[in-house]
Amino acid sequence: GGGRWYPTLITLSDGRILAVAGHPHLSDQRHGSWMPEIYDVVTDTWTYVGGHWLYTNWGDIQVERIQDTDEDGELIFEEDGEPLMIPVLDGDDQLIELREFPEGQTRPTTNANASVNYLYYPRIFVVPGGLVFMASPNDYNCRWYDTNFGRPVGPMIEMPPHDGGFAETNHTAVLLPLLPNEDPNENYRPRILFMGSEGTFRVSLNHIDMSGINSADDLAALENLPTPEWEATSTREWESTPPLRRDGCATLLPTGAVFFSGGINQTGMPGLDDDNAALHGEIYFPGMNLSGTLINSELENWITVAAATVPRNYHSVALLLPNGRVLTAGSNLDGSSGGDDVKEYRIETYSPVWYWDDGRPEITQAPEQITYAEEFTIETSNPNAIIRTALMRCGTVTHAWDGDQRYIGLEFETIENGLRLIAPPDGSIAPPGPYMLWIISVGELPCKLAPFMILN
Repeated sequence: GGGRWYPTLITLSDGRILAVAGHPHLSDQRHGSWMPEIYDVVTDTWTYVGGHWLYTNWGDIQVERIQDTDEDGELIFEEDGEPLMIPVLDGDDQLIELREFPEGQTRPTTNANASVNYLYYPRIFVVPGGLVFMASPNDYNCRWYDTNFGRPVGPMIEMPPHDGGFAETNHTAVLLPLLPNEDPNENYRPRILFMGSEGTFRVSLNHIDMSGINSADDLAALENLPTPEWEATSTREWESTPPLRRDGCATLLPTGAVFFSGGINQTGMPGLDDDNAALHGEIYFPGMNLSGTLINSELENWITVAAATVPRNYHSVALLLPNGRVLTAGSNLDGSSGGDDVKEYRIETYSPVWYWDDGRPEITQAPEQITYAEEFTIETSNPNAIIRTALMRCGTVTHAWDGDQRYIGLEFETIENGLRLIAPPDGSIAPPGPYMLWIISVGELPCKLAPFMILN
């Protein structure tokens, strides 16, 4: 009860919606929505997942306290006259908890006042196999989350360097393209890109097989799997220090590259000045070949592109349009928290260099709905020129990240007047819902207009 404020909502592999983190309204003193919930679209019901709390504000969970005293035994008071209360430790120098924790869960710190976690809009992603990867660290580590057990699983991954401990909403992360591969280890292998206050990092995740996992001991054994590491990306293309892009957005492009827009080049928390806006865009090329392998930093690179006119600060958004442009909108003046007098109403679009190319292919016919692993055909004017095809999930962006955007490479073959394609194999690779279909021709030219289709 109490609702959620600033939660993350993502679509699971079966079409249900997972709600994680956020907290009740400030007037609600319970102030903690730490147990994830799932909304079932078919039955119109909400259900607690059970298991462990996620992204817990541990500083809100009360422990036994007494009023502090000075060397003479005199009681100490705060400046406002309130007693200065300090935690009581038991005989083992442990905090005395006043709230019962979920079974098997413990406080990750001995500091009773420490929040520890990223509380609002944590960056999480459904990954192939159906687990949820927590790119925003939970209790100091990035891990996978299993909605069946309600538990973090797998090895504990050290979080990427990021000053501020992830206790804000102005850094961004994106799931890089998922591409088919004959190698089972590389087939739709998930990779996450993160841009924070200390640079840009990526992690290549291993597939975790949950078949045969039936007990707490089975879950514990998964901690011994190989541990991925966040690695710095290649150097961003700037004459001086690259901007921080606080509150900026990352948008997947049809070519598989990532467009970074907006943000403020300033340290600190909300209230960042528009005068420090990062107006120039950036494009990140992940260095993937058609099989989906991350090769090396010589192929992974960044370029700086045209500058926007409007600063994009707190509450700004960026979305891919079906013609290949990126819409940028919103923002609050100087990062103000809200109010009609500080809203930015101007909209701009960024056009990649290939947008103006007359040689872009066209899709003249495509189905409106497809199912998993289905073969389907489309018509296009020059099928022999097509080198890549992809489904791109329609985005939902807020507070410097887009939890729904997704790029899934498709297997295809050329036929007369078109292509025969194979839809993604299951919902963990491509959750059900609306997508845009893209074809890319020689010269890295995406089609002029991507049709929408429902994957069901």
